[in-house]
Amino acid sequence: MRPRLAARLAAILLLALVVAAPRSTLHRSGPGGAEAEPGVDWMEMARAAWNYFQPGVGVSRLGLNYATPSWRSATDWDFGCYISAIIDAEILGLVPRDGPWGADDRIKRVLNFLASRPLHPSGVPYAIYNSDTGKPGTDGPSNPSDAGRLLVALYRLKQHRPDLSSYIESIVERNGFLKFASSVPNDGFYSYYYAHGYYLWGAR
Repeated sequence: MRPRLAARLAAILLLALVVAAPRSTLHRSGPGGAEAEPGVDWMEMARAAWNYFQPGVGVSRLGLNYATPSWRSATDWDFGCYISAIIDAEILGLVPRDGPWGADDRIKRVLNFLASRPLHPSGVPYAIYNSDTGKPGTDGPSNPSDAGRLLVALYRLKQHRPDLSSYIESIVERNGFLKFASSVPNDGFYSYYYAHGYYLWGAR
């Protein structure tokens, strides 16, 4: 399976920080009993994670993220990770909403791409897109897991930015994501997670 570790870890860490305590303390037993280890600076970890999504590092000039530093393309799963990371970075104060490469600018770049990108002849997204050009990186269509992950992120964005609701809804319809709903497998946590994306958008 193609590695997506850098983008996934960054997004997952930022998601976790929304509900994590500012500092976490670990304990161990020693000669004098339980001793506190130094706390974990979660905000510093979040800043380090967010650094991946800086332009020229993990994000192209178009505003599309790279799945990994060495693979300058992305799937819909990766785009979903990036959208969620932007939301969390704004909530945590790691990126301002306004200005060049602020949260608003980044979100609109991704949404504008999703609203205009070439689609597979079957009416769904391609499996891979080149993040530098926005062009398909394969002849094959996407799949239920990648589409479901992006649906979760788009629903979350719709809640975070209700002013963009109509635009997001039109993107979901244009990309034909719900065509995958009937083929979501039932084989563990990941399938439950991305199946929830279809549920959020009305697929039953």
